[in-house]
Amino acid sequence: MTTVVLHVYDLSSGMAKQFSRAFIGKQIDGIWHTGLVVYGREYYYGGGVLNDSPGRTPYGTPVEVHHLGTTDIPKDTFEEYLEGIRARYSMDKYHLLENNCNHFTNECSNFLLGKSIPSHIAGLPSEVMNTPFGAMLKPMIDQFFSQQGWGSAMGPVAPSSGLNPVPPPNRPFMQPAPTTPTTISSHPRSNQSHPHTKLKLSHIIHPSPLLFDQKSNVATIFQRLFLVISEEKPKWAATITFTSSDETLLRDLQNSITQDSINSSVFPVIKKLLEILPMEKVFPVIDVLRLLLLNTQANSYFTTDIRNPMLMDLLKKYTQKDSLMPPQLLSYRTLCNTFAKPTGINYLMHSPEHLNLLVECIVDGLRADDKIVRRAVATLCFNTCLFLDRRH
Repeated sequence: MTTVVLHVYDLSSGMAKQFSRAFIGKQIDGIWHTGLVVYGREYYYGGGVLNDSPGRTPYGTPVEVHHLGTTDIPKDTFEEYLEGIRARYSMDKYHLLENNCNHFTNECSNFLLGKSIPSHIAGLPSEVMNTPFGAMLKPMIDQFFSQQGWGSAMGPVAPSSGLNPVPPPNRPFMQPAPTTPTTISSHPRSNQSHPHTKLKLSHIIHPSPLLFDQKSNVATIFQRLFLVISEEKPKWAATITFTSSDETLLRDLQNSITQDSINSSVFPVIKKLLEILPMEKVFPVIDVLRLLLLNTQANSYFTTDIRNPMLMDLLKKYTQKDSLMPPQLLSYRTLCNTFAKPTGINYLMHSPEHLNLLVECIVDGLRADDKIVRRAVATLCFNTCLFLDRRH
């Protein structure tokens, strides 16, 4: 579990507090810039998505420090999320009122914690624009930022001080199709020659489902899971039975989840946790299920009986538009892994009710705002189309 802290800087260096009432008829305490401190780095929007050592950014010493909470989301998932939103927070997309550093930290806080940054920071532009002076300024500000290239000049761009852009995650989604160069030939409508490239169809249409099978972070997943259980267990005492035997089974699963043979007694424990954990805490359990579905024995347990509602409940509960993003993303990836075994394919594709729900969720998911969610949905769509084609 990682602490999430908001660093708040006053870009006016105290002048807003001193002169705001005289200029706009309203007291404001600062012109806020924010950075989100998590995983030992400070992430912020300054001419792009950047990160630096906490408190070592070009904005000086924070005037406020807000402890927002703790997150179970691992660093690699967060940085993959940043890669998905990077295009919306580039230099040219900066807007003083509508797309600034505080919008960035607010969006990241909602991803990590399911809650916003303090309202006096996020709401400052609206607060100023609601004054008579602000209303007068707004058309000029909008016109200024609508001009091509002004965004890069007006964002809180840091001087060249060794800042590090957040590197894109090194996770190839699909390898490029191998190509076979052919001899140079002439286009029938051109006198100029140019090389053609021939693609092998077998490399374009992948014969197997695409899976999210990364297993390198098993220890981290289970560490988060046990931490969530320890936090929630006191609330279960009166109504829910969760025994030391259940916890022992989970610890055994940590050592065997990547092996062929798994103690099936742990499967009902996973099902129980999915039912009792709140949405903001269920993330590590879905991640465990994602790995389990790659195993023949586990996939069979959860999918052999078409009437077993567990995966469909996951689809209904966590892929909705108002779901928190982390369980939504993991649910789509888990459903992709259901295609890893024939029993899972049969469960999704040979029940009209399941298939209809799957298609509805794919259609909705492809409209998601987050790029990495859409990527997971697109993978699920590919797997579904692959086996729809095989049915016919």
